[in-house]
Amino acid sequence: TLRPWHEALYAYLRQRRYNDAWKQLQKLLEGDPGSKLARAMIARVRPLITHSAEETPATTAGGPAGTAGVTETWGAKMPSLRVGVSSTQMGKPRARLSDSLHGNGAWKALDAKSGRVLLSAAADDSWPLRLVPPGKKKKKSRARLELRARDGRVAAVPGDAVLIKPADNGSSALTIEDDPDHAPRSFRGELELSLFNRRRTIRVVNIIGLEDYTHGVVSSEMPVRAPIEALKAQAVIARTHAYFIKTVTKRHRKENYDVCDEQHCQVYGGLRSETERTRAVVTDTRGRVATYRGKPAHVIYSSHCGGRTQSGTDIGWGNVPYWSSVSDTPGPMPTPKSPLDLRLFLSDWPKGFDAPSSYVHAAHARWTRAVPAKDLAEKLDRKFKIGKLKGLRVLRRAPSGHVESILVLGSKRNKKLNDEMEIRSLLAVGSLRSTLFVIDVEYRKEFAAAPKAAKGKKPLKPVAVLAPETYVFRGGGWGHAVGMCQSGAMGRAEAGQDYASIIKAYFAGV
Repeated sequence: TLRPWHEALYAYLRQRRYNDAWKQLQKLLEGDPGSKLARAMIARVRPLITHSAEETPATTAGGPAGTAGVTETWGAKMPSLRVGVSSTQMGKPRARLSDSLHGNGAWKALDAKSGRVLLSAAADDSWPLRLVPPGKKKKKSRARLELRARDGRVAAVPGDAVLIKPADNGSSALTIEDDPDHAPRSFRGELELSLFNRRRTIRVVNIIGLEDYTHGVVSSEMPVRAPIEALKAQAVIARTHAYFIKTVTKRHRKENYDVCDEQHCQVYGGLRSETERTRAVVTDTRGRVATYRGKPAHVIYSSHCGGRTQSGTDIGWGNVPYWSSVSDTPGPMPTPKSPLDLRLFLSDWPKGFDAPSSYVHAAHARWTRAVPAKDLAEKLDRKFKIGKLKGLRVLRRAPSGHVESILVLGSKRNKKLNDEMEIRSLLAVGSLRSTLFVIDVEYRKEFAAAPKAAKGKKPLKPVAVLAPETYVFRGGGWGHAVGMCQSGAMGRAEAGQDYASIIKAYFAGV
């Protein structure tokens, strides 16, 4: 029997969606680094990765970075960002022991603390950086960094970090290869590589201006062929979101960077994600952010809200004034008043801006996930020691219909789940797309051991009981559904709304 990730992977391969297959394999490898199957499949998929004609990158790793616009300098009027590169899904630095560096133009390696030049390299001159472990004989020795060229030249890093700077910051790009199973990635700006996690791994940070960062986010978070006004809304939201994290939440202070490059913050693809179309969009909205009472707003977004967004209070994230529940229809839409209303709502396509279209995948709007009861029981028992899974009971829903609390019934103990990500990640072998769902259960007949017969009586027959065989989740939407609905934004743009109207529709008062 194929596991869910196998099914998704082979579906992508059948449809020749090689980039999606690559992403699926990267996630698998992150969760199971020792998977021989994943590594074998990566070797087969790597040569097939490309950009479609409509997603032709504005630049390539080996091509001139100035093809569609030069890298902007940053200073007092242009905020810079420290972006954690190749981070985990939770935004932490991924473990690595070496990296290979090169540029499409000349570049220098400097001691990050003193600024002293350690080496000067020509275009396409590759220098691997490796972590040298402490010597076993010397008790006081520590792990250190070392740059070593292919021809044997060595440049030792005196401190804990090295800064890689292109000679021409406006037209050059830096490329990093940190794993043979991960595609090389190119970046504008500068790269800082340093010892991390008690000097056991190398952390990579891309230092870049806020505008160029936004160029690397838009097409990573929204289809590049989306309507222009939706892409503009995405650019403003992406820029605002990054700036808010940098200046207000500072969620990655411990990692010593402002934002990560994964969904924990927002997906940042670097230079490879830039396209002629998205660069024009970012340029047209240059410097624009969403504010509330004169300060940057905490604007968040998800792929598809399922028909109605959640409020911040509903999901337990706080009573933020502009995180209200919004109907994604042109006119008012009542919330489900009963379990039957919700089931009928989820059995039909959304009627509003987020309805399936040439831009919105039908599977994002409505979906079904069938989970074998045996697999779900094993997963929940490993996590919570519940014993045998006896059932799932929804305790509380938001007005939008999203599950806020669910009770897991076990033979040894029960467990209440109240967190949105916990509910989505634990109630499936992989993860549910959202918490907007209803549950059906398919049963099978089992025979329990017969009670012991009284002395002198005939043996009793086994008792037939119904046992859960499959839990079927029927749901809508993809993501937490708070803030901007990306699918709805594309529908609103198709209906003629401009990007400012789209943003204000989802964040009242900004």
